[in-house]
Amino acid sequence: MQDDSNTKGKHLTLIERRQIERWHNKEKLSNRRIA
Repeated sequence: MQDDSNTKGKHLTLIERRQIERWHNKEKLSNRRIA
């Protein structure tokens, strides 16, 4: 049970990290366009 929940948590964190990186990239692009 604990191992399964831990693997799911790690998987979610990996997806979240990718999403966060994409958001940061979009923000940088938007900032460059505005500037």
